[in-house]
Amino acid sequence: MRVRGLRNGSAPPGQVVGEEQGVDYRIPELRRLAEEFRAAFVQAKANFPEYLRDRTKSFPKNSCDHASALLGRYLQEQGYSPVQYAFNGSRGPSGPNREIHAWLEIDNIILDITASQFTDQPEAVMATRDPSWHSTFGGVKREPVVSQLHFNQRLKQEYEKAYAEIKRYLSAG
Repeated sequence: MRVRGLRNGSAPPGQVVGEEQGVDYRIPELRRLAEEFRAAFVQAKANFPEYLRDRTKSFPKNSCDHASALLGRYLQEQGYSPVQYAFNGSRGPSGPNREIHAWLEIDNIILDITASQFTDQPEAVMATRDPSWHSTFGGVKREPVVSQLHFNQRLKQEYEKAYAEIKRYLSAG
């Protein structure tokens, strides 16, 4: 049996994670980490630097790119790799009503802490292998989350400050 894509290379004691069993023990842990991160993000966003504070004030609406990039960094620090940033997914009519979305993927596990901004998705945190809802967004591009975190120098500095705020709330919780 094969063990692959595990955090820190280990499975729960006595259990093997693999395609053969059809069970992935990472999903509950990833959901827990994402829920904790989302709660810390909500608490910390009022203290973000101006640019990110402005763009995340209506979280989860219009915050998926920044929230996903910051969550990706957190998951990498927790030992998950590779973390893919899925972005530019869009659906609906052209123009101002077009919906655009971003989320994370780890070994085909979708992690999304902003899906609830859409009326057809009530879950605040998604951790799933089921791509049916996310596949409604066409034109999705994927790249390592680290490239989003280093997009440009100004944004990199803002992400660093915002991430420090989030970590402060994660440590307090």
